[in-house]
Amino acid sequence: MNRPFAPLLAALGLALFGAGRSAADSVVDFNDVPLAPNSASYGYDPSIPVGGSATTHFQSGGASFSHTFTNYGGGFTGWDGTAVSNVNDPTTAGFTNQFAAVTGTGYNPASGGLVDNYAVVTPSVSIGVAPGQSIAGLYVTNTTYAALSMTNGDGFAKQFGGISGSDADWFKLTASGKDANGNALASTVDFYLADFRFVDNSKDYIVNDWRFMDLSALADASSISFRFSSSDVGAYGMNTPAYAAIDNLVFRSAVAVPEPATLVMSATAGLILAAAGARRR
Repeated sequence: MNRPFAPLLAALGLALFGAGRSAADSVVDFNDVPLAPNSASYGYDPSIPVGGSATTHFQSGGASFSHTFTNYGGGFTGWDGTAVSNVNDPTTAGFTNQFAAVTGTGYNPASGGLVDNYAVVTPSVSIGVAPGQSIAGLYVTNTTYAALSMTNGDGFAKQFGGISGSDADWFKLTASGKDANGNALASTVDFYLADFRFVDNSKDYIVNDWRFMDLSALADASSISFRFSSSDVGAYGMNTPAYAAIDNLVFRSAVAVPEPATLVMSATAGLILAAAGARRR
């Protein structure tokens, strides 16, 4: 039996099958950065002279990052930017534990709880987006340093909620972007790492797990930066430790994939034209 529509029906089936697919995503999980167990890479360089600093650039997946190491002298050093870490210490309070995520590990649902790499960021972080891609979002959580500071207070910062638990404290991470010409995008994205502003104190929280931060509003950005803000501010600025941990940055290809309705309409139009031609034959 002659079946002139068979190839076209097969084509329609393929079109419908592909209609549910989206543009390919790439995920930056920092696991391609070599690290010894329970350590961090933050640009440490003992050859930097007193008063000097050096900025190191590195790549992970489809994104670029940097960190700056400074030698203040007298045995005191510091860093800014992005550190890659796999430190597993969710219990030690204080500055000496600044490279640990409060979760104890990175965001990797397939790891079975095994420790893997993630990044710790400070306010001077800048993430470069590769040409042809846009950032869709990332996973974020508190560092152990910041989380325990807010939970218990320390020599610089207050206990969130205060003694009564009713102080309306908050700690916020804000993402912004710049286009390829260095112009700031109009949109910004806020993410509360802690929020005690609820009338019902039982709803107050300090983030202690990995949560997705949707950055699709910054899809046109060529670079992403972060800033921190807090209700706990003193004479010298913010008292809450300005750190956050990030992982599994999701980047989306800029190549558009046709919408399902468009694919179906195109395949249907082909069937109609083929049917007309079959009748003429």
